[in-house]
Amino acid sequence: MTPIISKGLAGVWAGIVIGGSLIAASAKFQVTTLSTPQFLEVERAQFHWVGVAEAALCAALLISVFLSDRSRFIFL
Repeated sequence: MTPIISKGLAGVWAGIVIGGSLIAASAKFQVTTLSTPQFLEVERAQFHWVGVAEAALCAALLISVFLSDRSRFIFL
């Protein structure tokens, strides 16, 4: 695999983190019709699935890095 795939996976991962954890979570605080138990249930489900997506993307990113030409990557 090429480094472009790894960069793409990292970009998608960053987008999920920004969209799911920062934007969507803060937008729910503006909803006044949700009660606290409902709000917490929605948040729990959201962060569960964001975590699942992050774990899958992390695994895909690690696989793409290890299958690519290691001379193109610099690990700091």
